[in-house]
Amino acid sequence: MLQNDTNGFTKFVSLSSNIKSCITFPAFVAEEVEEEVAENVNVLSLCGGVVDEEVAGNVYVLSLCGGGVEEGVAENVNVLSLCGGVVEEGVAENVNILSLCGGVVEEEVAENVNVLSLCGVVEEGVAENVNVLSLCGGVVEEGVAENVNVLSLCGGVVEEGVAENVNVLSLCGGVVEEEVAENVNVLSLCGGVVEEGVAENVNVLSLCGGVVEEEVAENVFVLSLWAGVAKTAKEFGAEKENVGDDDGVNCFIALIKSGGAVKVEEEVAENNLSSYAGAAKTAIGALL
Repeated sequence: MLQNDTNGFTKFVSLSSNIKSCITFPAFVAEEVEEEVAENVNVLSLCGGVVDEEVAGNVYVLSLCGGGVEEGVAENVNVLSLCGGVVEEGVAENVNILSLCGGVVEEEVAENVNVLSLCGVVEEGVAENVNVLSLCGGVVEEGVAENVNVLSLCGGVVEEGVAENVNVLSLCGGVVEEEVAENVNVLSLCGGVVEEGVAENVNVLSLCGGVVEEEVAENVFVLSLWAGVAKTAKEFGAEKENVGDDDGVNCFIALIKSGGAVKVEEEVAENNLSSYAGAAKTAIGALL
């Protein structure tokens, strides 16, 4: 449901008994994620923001316009910095780094780092087992072992049977086939579709539209910035006319979590956020 506080902010609050979800408006106020946020938090910082030290394990950070992951962030951090940013020394092992417009991976970043730096440099001393991936297509064949990180910037497909914990970034479309194992992270920056049957805990970031099909398993995170697409859930009573106009936010960003399968409805807002692309500053946290 929607709640208004004394400062004129609007919050979208899930009423699910086992979930605490909240979105605070307006979108133009910089936010910080507090220390010791519980584990398995998905953080979407659209134009800055910082994940403080000691954020618990398995944090996914999407910083689209800068920002930094501070030292001491727990292991298994996935970092997507689309316009710069730096991963500081001492970040724990198994860091996935995608710096599309520069950025540097500092020396002594722990082993098993997957680096895709399109316009930057991987410094000396980066530990062994670095996977630098195909920029113009490519396919991950069936049977590739678990914990495969796939970065296909110009299409490509992750075949069925690829083991669990696959991170997929298809920047120009692409499809994650059905039956890809659980815990798939999908970022389709220019459309794309997550097919039905993809296992639970799918993270979807579609910056230019895209659709999350019905019956995609529980705990789907949807963030659609462009195309004026508002993702809402009628189960929570989030009607379009109740959102956006009063606080200056013209495209309602809906973060939906529930204990069961989620049916995502689409509602097109009157205006999109394109005119505010450089200004919107939002931090959205969902705590289990």
